[in-house]
Amino acid sequence: MNLHESIKSQFNNALEKNKVSHAVLLQGKTGYGTLLMAHWLAKRLICNNKNESCEHKVDDFQHADYHFCYPITSTDSIKKPTTDSFRKDWVSFNKENPFGNVYDWVSHIGAEKKQGIINADQALEVMQKLNLRSYEGGNKVMLIWNAESMNTSFANKILKILEEPPKNTYFILISENPEELLTTIISRCQRIQIPRLSNQEVAEVLKNRYSVESEKAEYIASESEGDMNIALEKLDSKTEEFEELFIDWVRSAFMAKTKLSALKNIYDWSITINEWKSREKQKQFLEYCSNIFRQALLQNYGTENLVNKTLDSNGFKWNAFSKYIHGANIALILEEINTAAYHIERNGNDKLIFLDLGIKMTRHLHTYEPKIEKEEKQPN
Repeated sequence: MNLHESIKSQFNNALEKNKVSHAVLLQGKTGYGTLLMAHWLAKRLICNNKNESCEHKVDDFQHADYHFCYPITSTDSIKKPTTDSFRKDWVSFNKENPFGNVYDWVSHIGAEKKQGIINADQALEVMQKLNLRSYEGGNKVMLIWNAESMNTSFANKILKILEEPPKNTYFILISENPEELLTTIISRCQRIQIPRLSNQEVAEVLKNRYSVESEKAEYIASESEGDMNIALEKLDSKTEEFEELFIDWVRSAFMAKTKLSALKNIYDWSITINEWKSREKQKQFLEYCSNIFRQALLQNYGTENLVNKTLDSNGFKWNAFSKYIHGANIALILEEINTAAYHIERNGNDKLIFLDLGIKMTRHLHTYEPKIEKEEKQPN
């Protein structure tokens, strides 16, 4: 797939001038193609146009100098996991869903009810692999996917390797949320921002990889926000559950001012999300909610041309709803959602977290935007 050609061109120029850092941090959503970009970078660093055999081995994840580190967790069949415990799963995941996020990954390994982390034992695995000589006498590459999943112990250990890397060794880190990384790690990396895909790129992927007919692919691409994960969710109608829950939530929050029964609805809403038992899915839902509120703000302030997501199912009145999202409450709403995501990440009681969030929204949605009085024109 020919994505982000301008970034590839810049990297090729840097490689020719020997100006590529030993550690590269790719920043961007997984749906923007960060993992595919990482594989392309690895192929350039390891093969450097040597021969087709080298490139084929990298493409097939079989090159002996191409190493990986990714979030892991215990499963029903693997009680003491290591990175290599999931090697076959990692290869199949990359081939089947190269745009997948961490929730897709833990679901792929049968651990959708758990959070994957990159732990201290994996740091020892990284060091052992990188201390070996290059099998083919060239560069070695260590790809660390979803780098924000590092726990503190791993991060501190890997920092020492980043400070003094073995000869001819390159690190490629991928992160959707680089602000969660240690600043000392970020400072040792060459940061490359991976932008959202163009509508044309999304449509081409849908047509060529997923055999979507042209007109449908272009329509989905126009609503994808440049994110292949959103495009694939629309293709598979995976967003319907989130949309229904969001609508239930804001309707109950609006009614709570006059109907006590609406609080019971919010309680039931929190129970439904609690029953997912998947913190990654819960975090995805919160991200979805943040995006919808931002889209409503754009709608309210007359920038409809920037709105790429509206809700219209179950009789939901998008235009009427958006008028309640404005400068006086958007920061508070997003802060509440971010706080909920923070506590979910740290294994808080998810039922109480969502119940608290649901109730707080009853107040924020009824916060009115102050009217700006026009100055009266003084007579001459």
